[in-house]
Amino acid sequence: MLLIGHRLIPFKPLYPIEAVDEITQTPAGSTVLFEYHPELIWHCRENGVSFALHVSNITEAIIGNGAGAKILIASMHLAIELQKLAEHYLFDAKIAVMDDEESAIADIAKHGIDALILPEGIVSWK
Repeated sequence: MLLIGHRLIPFKPLYPIEAVDEITQTPAGSTVLFEYHPELIWHCRENGVSFALHVSNITEAIIGNGAGAKILIASMHLAIELQKLAEHYLFDAKIAVMDDEESAIADIAKHGIDALILPEGIVSWK
């Protein structure tokens, strides 16, 4: 299980963006994070930018994985469904849930979800 933002485990933080021009403001080699948006996905693919996506349905997750997203972040309910699909179709992307509490680790692990993202795993750089 991948833990992003836990103080005892080394991790690469995610940098939230809302527009293409914000990518240049993030550190080189970082992973940007955004809501599913075809224009941003296209830009990241064309420019070799590592990206993670917030997805709200199965279609967005399948497209995001195919487009090269490193992480697909979903609600717990959706993440449980996506994890099954990811295992069946051998997704390259990790399925993740965001939570404010370390206590979520056990619940997420019980469902076999790939990753938990804690608040410290997302850089507030703006």
